[in-house]
Amino acid sequence: MFRFQVCFSISAVLLVVGLVSAFRRSKQKNAMTKLLTPLYILIATVFCSASVLLFPVYWEALSAEPLCIFKSIFLSIYHTLCLFFLNGDYTFLTEQVPRTCGFLYNAYTVYIAILFVAAPLLTFSLVLSLFQNIFAMLHLLAGRNRKLYVFSELNPRSLTLAKDLLNKNEKRVVVFTGVSDQGPEENLALAEEARRNKMILLKRDICAIAYEFHSKKKALYFFLLSEDEGKNTTQALSLLNRYKKRENTHLYVQSTNLEGELLLSSAEKGTVEVRRIDPDRSLIDRFLYDSGDELFTTARETENGKLISVVLVGLGRCGSNLLKALSWFCQMDGYHLQITAFDQDPLAEETLRVQCPELLSDQYNGVFRPGEAEYRITIHPGVAVGSQAFADAISQLSDTTWVFVALGDDAKNIETAAYLRMLFARSHNTPKIKAIVQSGEKKNALHGLKNFQGQAYEIDFIGDLDSAWSENTVLNSELREKALNIHFRYGKQSDSEEGPSEEMESEEEKRKKAELAALEKKKLEETFRNYEYNYRSSIASAIHEKARITRGIPGAGKTEKEMSPEEKQHLAELEHKRWNVYMRSEGYVFGEPRDDLAKVHPLLVHYDELGEDDKGKDTRIVTS
Repeated sequence: MFRFQVCFSISAVLLVVGLVSAFRRSKQKNAMTKLLTPLYILIATVFCSASVLLFPVYWEALSAEPLCIFKSIFLSIYHTLCLFFLNGDYTFLTEQVPRTCGFLYNAYTVYIAILFVAAPLLTFSLVLSLFQNIFAMLHLLAGRNRKLYVFSELNPRSLTLAKDLLNKNEKRVVVFTGVSDQGPEENLALAEEARRNKMILLKRDICAIAYEFHSKKKALYFFLLSEDEGKNTTQALSLLNRYKKRENTHLYVQSTNLEGELLLSSAEKGTVEVRRIDPDRSLIDRFLYDSGDELFTTARETENGKLISVVLVGLGRCGSNLLKALSWFCQMDGYHLQITAFDQDPLAEETLRVQCPELLSDQYNGVFRPGEAEYRITIHPGVAVGSQAFADAISQLSDTTWVFVALGDDAKNIETAAYLRMLFARSHNTPKIKAIVQSGEKKNALHGLKNFQGQAYEIDFIGDLDSAWSENTVLNSELREKALNIHFRYGKQSDSEEGPSEEMESEEEKRKKAELAALEKKKLEETFRNYEYNYRSSIASAIHEKARITRGIPGAGKTEKEMSPEEKQHLAELEHKRWNVYMRSEGYVFGEPRDDLAKVHPLLVHYDELGEDDKGKDTRIVTS
């Protein structure tokens, strides 16, 4: 009797511990390892519980035989295995349980009956799971001759991007790795939606799957989009080490911290293109590229030209990145820029001054000189939305043309945008108001928002998942190509350095020249792909180039031969003026010699102070 009581208690404890462990594991968001999924934990739990529960049964039946303990151990394990394959003998087991204690007999036999049902169900679940994974791998192999997009994690952001990729081209193959068939209801819903969109779901980690089977002629894209940026970086380094020699391979890593930037910039990339995804920066780049012209069209006429007056509410990552981007984007002929920013953090201004010392210095900020960038940035730190100080400051900004709200929370952004519309309406001012709202449902519900009198709030909500995590925003295919073209122009030799005219060259000289040009172009593409400094700078230049063309700046969009000397020089001066502010927004200061580790650059000077070679670089950048 005592043996049955002890084994029953131990078995019950094992079962409870296993159920709790499986439940807690299912709640974890991180991708699960192969041996620690909830299903495997449950199988191990039931196996151990059943083995312990059946041990005294066999001990009772074999008590008269020699070595009965060892035989009982192995037979209890054997019978447990039989349970998982519908081959258990319930009658034999129950007959060995003592009936002297009715409660123990009933509990023991009911417990055995439960295990008789649970064990084969777990077996069927495991078999079904294995078949699903096999079918998914077969599906993956069938798409070896199509573009392959592999995601490290299934979450709302990655699923939104994947759906947009398939909407643009349904022949693409999309794979999610690290997907478990257990877990929170939200994760299961995401998995079901992915299956409906004919996406492949694999349980294994993105680094544990071999992609060598995929055709080398077709592009292979990896997307590491976990909220855990450290995990993203670790996976990126592992994939780079494995596929750095594979052509036509692209690696996108969500990473906003300096650690990720340093690790990825120093890693040997080979032929793989690596791109860090900063969601806030990507959103701003895309907004300026697609809709930035409205900053100029809404500018107010003044005695000294047109004024772009921007109010920024919130200087978190998104707000501060926008402030920096506007400082160089709005450098355009005939326009002046004024930015007024608010943040409840009392150290907001000090933080920005440390990040961009020259951008906010008295030497440049609010100082208007011919040939220099024109902007005035005023920051109000320690001012909370809804305070009297905030309301008073807004009431004095009668010339505001554009407002951006980024407080890091959808509800706060919506409420603040509506509050600002009220404040500006009191002063009979109707600036454009943009507010970040990540929820697509909220954005759609707020479209055309009006009050009870039917008056439109005229607030645009941006930054929802569909726009922030789309192919255009993340991959930036068109913008990237234009930026790469600008990088080629920058590194290209000037015509005066290219040697004799083509008419005077022999066929051999032309061939060698073409080979050298192809080699130089390859080197330039590698520097664009491998160094984020070059990528960011060229992206900014491409965004501004589109704005110059849209604004109709004389010479913009023309080739060097089509430009007049005056247009050529004027565009080069404008580009250098923009570049100066861009570099200062990146934290660079003037100094000699150039030191990118210290962010010191000797060319942060007026255009007239440049040498002819450096002036030529500005000229090449502004030619199509």
